[in-house]
Amino acid sequence: MITYRIVSGCEKAGALLKQLVGSGHAAKTGVVCWGQGYNGTEPSLNARCGTSNKLQQLQKFKDAGILVPEFWTGLPSGADKYPVLGRKLKHHGGTDIALLMQPDDVNLPWVRTKSPDFFTKWVPRDTEYRCWIYRRRHLATYEKRRVRPEESKPWRVGANHRDGYAFLLMNSALVPEGLRETASKAVDVLGLDFGAVDVLKGVDGRFYVLEVNSAPGAESADRSGLKSLALKISNWERLGFPKRNGDQLGQGYGL
Repeated sequence: MITYRIVSGCEKAGALLKQLVGSGHAAKTGVVCWGQGYNGTEPSLNARCGTSNKLQQLQKFKDAGILVPEFWTGLPSGADKYPVLGRKLKHHGGTDIALLMQPDDVNLPWVRTKSPDFFTKWVPRDTEYRCWIYRRRHLATYEKRRVRPEESKPWRVGANHRDGYAFLLMNSALVPEGLRETASKAVDVLGLDFGAVDVLKGVDGRFYVLEVNSAPGAESADRSGLKSLALKISNWERLGFPKRNGDQLGQGYGL
């Protein structure tokens, strides 16, 4: 049997995951954490999710040698650092983003309203990906594209759903070299079993990890990422809830 810990605001995708996994027949209970962590004694997936905010994630990635946009906890003073994006420690859908072209912009009314907690260097964007990973296994990769241009507003910053963007499933053969490995490492660094990793490809051709989503939405009508994750969770239960590091049942990654 599997129980779920679903963080508030992500109930729709969490409920769909439960439906896809279905009802198991294991004698004991396993716990799947969908954005909400767990410190109990039952076998679990993603027990550590939610323990790092957006800034802490960036710091952990940087410490592990993963490329991220330059970031600061205070407003940078050097003119060469701008433009920067003001961000909140917890955010959803890019609604927190505040663009600052110079230090004095922190006093602009709309920036003060957003009240940024930290700042990141603006990286000129070529495209953006969301890469689903389970225990170092690649499940699916989506590319963010503008599919509803009429919803874009010139005063808004970012490439998000409200601006007409959507994640479209990529052919596995077309996933750029190195993207899977970068995403897998990001999930590992946070001590997670699974996650959907947002990666920006800059116009410089480099991959910048932005964050790992532990309760991702179900992108596209086919829901390939979520379906693949559900199959992995079903197998995890069937095999008796093996641990991620292979200590339990002698199993390794990818179960």
